[in-house]
Amino acid sequence: LLCGHIDAAHGHRMYDRVKAIMAHRAVLRWELLAETGALIAFWVVCYSYHGCFKAICYQMSVYVISSYCFSFFTQVSHLQEECFIDPKKLEELSFAKRQVASSMDFAADSPFWGHISGGLNTQAIHHCFPSVSAMHLRALYPKFRQVCKKHGVQLKEASSLSSFVWGFIQFSN
Repeated sequence: LLCGHIDAAHGHRMYDRVKAIMAHRAVLRWELLAETGALIAFWVVCYSYHGCFKAICYQMSVYVISSYCFSFFTQVSHLQEECFIDPKKLEELSFAKRQVASSMDFAADSPFWGHISGGLNTQAIHHCFPSVSAMHLRALYPKFRQVCKKHGVQLKEASSLSSFVWGFIQFSN
């Protein structure tokens, strides 16, 4: 599933860089420094214009909204009627098949929902390969569908966000 996937932008296999983790860290170092710099700049701007208390409130609002989104996507992906199967049947399944059986995905091909949910719209593949970055899940998902079909594993996908949420509401009631 993960071998041989060529990155069109760079022409190398996507997961080769994991073999050279030090080189990968060197690439990420600049991204992490830029992100840290942006956070510090945000604090400086908020503090200089609004004061310390409001700056803390602005930052905490970002954390609160992110936490709500994380909770929404993770809980709705698993608390669906279809995600609960007979415990006896569950014992017969392999690890990967259990992960797929207990997850509901939606809009797996959508860059928008992948970004908004932080990749949590593809819970099944995330649970099968937890160490793969969410930025690669959408690209891997068509192959994942093929593998699931080949092995007779039912991949649960909601047709829309509304049916995804409605399944959760019905299960909750």
